[in-house]
Amino acid sequence: MNKLSMEFQKQFADHLIFDPSVLESIDPAAKLHDETVRHPLSSSAACLNVIGSLANNPGGLIRFLRSFGLEIEDLYEFPCPIAFEDRIYHDKGYAIFEWVGPRRSPINERGGGRGYGRTSVDAFLVGKVSGKTA
Repeated sequence: MNKLSMEFQKQFADHLIFDPSVLESIDPAAKLHDETVRHPLSSSAACLNVIGSLANNPGGLIRFLRSFGLEIEDLYEFPCPIAFEDRIYHDKGYAIFEWVGPRRSPINERGGGRGYGRTSVDAFLVGKVSGKTA
């Protein structure tokens, strides 16, 4: 079995995002980490390449999530724009990238925003699991 060594992965350093059109669904106010487009071990790039490529395909996204044992019954497309407390998200599709949640950080981080100076979720989805919204 071949290992995906860092040397092997570096050959993709100039094109880490397989389909750059996935970036069009992300609110321009979200700042993607520099590593997203520069580092082959970027979790953000991996997330965009998988979930981002399926973000407008709820059936494919559900099948992907079910492959991990998640009993997703349905996914909900986010309205654009959508407000969470006083933060407005202008993302399109079934996933919000660099989601930071409420204005007040649950872990007491000060300041920051989507993708900078604040812990964020690579991809945030809302769906139905066991008959409940989760």
